[in-house]
This record gives sequence, C-alpha cells and structure tokens, in this order.
Amino acid sequence: MKCCACGKFMAAVEGVTCPKCDRKSHRACVKIPEGVQVQPTWLCPDCKIQTPRKSDQNTPVRGLNSENIIKQGEEKPQSPVAQGFKESELALELRKFREELRETRQEFRSFRQEMFDLRNSIKSC
Repeated sequence: MKCCACGKFMAAVEGVTCPKCDRKSHRACVKIPEGVQVQPTWLCPDCKIQTPRKSDQNTPVRGLNSENIIKQGEEKPQSPVAQGFKESELALELRKFREELRETRQEFRSFRQEMFDLRNSIKSC
C-alpha cells in the first residue's frame, strides 16, 4: 500500500490509518513517533483540514486592544514598501529567484535526459 502523505510504498504495520477516510500514512509523515498509541479521534491532515471548526461563541476576540485600534482621523500603519523596503529590492529578489528556478529546471532536465540515456543503454545490452 502507498502512504497518502508521501506516496511511497509501506507495510501495513509501518503506518497509521485515519478512521475517517481509511487512508494510511507513515508515522513519520504525519509526525507521530514510533511506539506512541494513536488516539481514536486522530485524523489525517487532509481530513483535519476538511473538518469544520466548532463555533464557540464564548471565545473572546483576541487582538483588540488600544494599540491595535485605529481611531478616527489617524493614519493606518505604513506598508513595508512605505517603510523603506524599496520596490527595486523586491524586483531584484524576484529576478534572482526566477534565475535560480530556471537553473534548477535545467539541472532537472539534464538529469532526466541522463537517466533516459542510461536506461536505453542498459536495455540495448
């Protein structure tokens, strides 16, 4: 069977099963240490995301204090760009990131071609 988190094959005893969707995952993939018993209420990450949260009307609203409230007539806090982070610095970072991504793609294509060539040479032997 395959782990639903990483997609690698695993033995049934290596993983944990979600009681809601019956999918199996490696313990390491869902961050459950070896030897720890899984609670019956445990859900895999996918099921946990899909489960709606309870609406608890008694939970106080956090973050509303005198420091976070903007009074009428006051200015909003400045954005990072307005605080001195220049747009040209952001553009430079994006350009560098795109170049790294382009290089990584090229390395991957070269590696894939090498593996294809190697496989063909082995088949011809």
